[in-house]
Amino acid sequence: PVRRFHVFCGPFEPGMHHWFDPTNIHGFDILGLTRFDTTGIEYGREDGRFVIRGRYGVTRHALIVPAAGYMPQVAEGVEARPASMPGDPVRIEMVPGLTLRGRVIVQGTGEGVEGVRVIHLLAPRGWGTYRVSQAQCTTGTDADGGFVLRDLTDIPGYFRLEKPGFAEAVYSDVAPSSEEQVFGLSPGAKVEGTVTGADGDPISAAVVAVAVARESFTASTDLEGRYRINNLPAGDATVTLQGTTGRQGGWTRSIKLAAGAHLLPYHHPAE
Repeated sequence: PVRRFHVFCGPFEPGMHHWFDPTNIHGFDILGLTRFDTTGIEYGREDGRFVIRGRYGVTRHALIVPAAGYMPQVAEGVEARPASMPGDPVRIEMVPGLTLRGRVIVQGTGEGVEGVRVIHLLAPRGWGTYRVSQAQCTTGTDADGGFVLRDLTDIPGYFRLEKPGFAEAVYSDVAPSSEEQVFGLSPGAKVEGTVTGADGDPISAAVVAVAVARESFTASTDLEGRYRINNLPAGDATVTLQGTTGRQGGWTRSIKLAAGAHLLPYHHPAE
């Protein structure tokens, strides 16, 4: 028997997708589901048994069961019954979890990057009709850029790497492996400037958008007309200033982003 585990219980609805986030090795937080028991129930019994009471008005349930050292399991269509009615207990077989070891380096130099936020997301696949559409596991890198994620399933997932000063990186089809996997981060680019009117006064609340690498990043100017967009990937980009309050149009510029700052001020012409 597994002696320490959590049980999350919710109404069973075939085809419904549910989100959960393993914030620590002992349990999962259910994201965006008011109908699920968001804290779960923790058990630590020698015989591995559990009892959930007070499930009124719903006869069929789904259970998500995570435990340290095991892949999370889903039991669907579990029938509730009165305490006085005999019946066989629900049997949930846990499968040992898999481990993913990785290292994050600076592209081009191979130097390890400390303090990277590593987010592992399952692809939208899952178990049976009761799918887990997004299982998220988060950790950070050590001084050498290394990290370890445990209790994973064998479903390939996506990796997102985030650290200030670097362009966000996404890797797909990442699966647990006995060998260390290496992921690269590139120093980020930055676009900044000041937007002013024909009279030289700053223009606030103007929207600046940067399109690069099939993604779009936006920022609004502050009261001094300043804007800044950090952590952009390198590559050919289009920078657009959208129409400002009380003025027509804007401008569009094409630039090549590289690591470091790119100054793009804009002076609105007289109308």
